[in-house]
Amino acid sequence: MKSKIIAFLLWFFLGVLGIHRFYVHKWGTGILWLLTLGLAGIGWIIDLFLLGTMVDNYNLKKNMKKISKSTAELAVGTADFVQNVNSQTEENATAEQAESNGKFEKLRNIKSLLDSGILTQEEFEVEKQKILNS
Repeated sequence: MKSKIIAFLLWFFLGVLGIHRFYVHKWGTGILWLLTLGLAGIGWIIDLFLLGTMVDNYNLKKNMKKISKSTAELAVGTADFVQNVNSQTEENATAEQAESNGKFEKLRNIKSLLDSGILTQEEFEVEKQKILNS
């Protein structure tokens, strides 16, 4: 952040050399003021009215860059978080699906044992409850 007080002090003491313009990163006009002694003093007087706005604009640009950088970092962090959540969700879904497939396969096996007469209906129900509760 640039200070208006410092900018106006530079303007007052070294303004015809354009030092106050270098302070707010107005390089091109700073060189012009340096070579023409503040446009023969006329630019030096005009800058009395413009300098406050120049400092405000400089500070605004700096703050916007910080906000933009913070927003970009936030977006990257959010994208990483979403990717991690999606990855974990996919892993959980895969594990749940494998578990469901295993239960389904066991149920099918005991159903075939029931159908072939190896298990009674009561034994089938007991085994089915064991599988479903595991």
